[in-house]
Amino acid sequence: MIDGEAVACGDNGIADFNRIPLPATRRERLPVRLIREIAEYCESDVLNTYRVWLRYELFRGRLSDAEFQGSEAKLAEFVKARGNTKPHLTALM
Repeated sequence: MIDGEAVACGDNGIADFNRIPLPATRRERLPVRLIREIAEYCESDVLNTYRVWLRYELFRGRLSDAEFQGSEAKLAEFVKARGNTKPHLTALM
């Protein structure tokens, strides 16, 4: 499966759905719902990865507790401001 995923990405690492090895009829009918689900998953993954990284930096001593809490608060504000268009992210905070 990795090979198929690698083919789907260009040199810049950005997915190019036209490079996915599917028959043209299937590629043209890739449902918008599926693309939306993939995008939501990726956004959720980025949010979770950032939060793990913040905690890691806290454990390493590179962030104070106040800095960690401040970053979490800014992230919560960022997500809340986009709650109407990105409801899948609000559940993660």
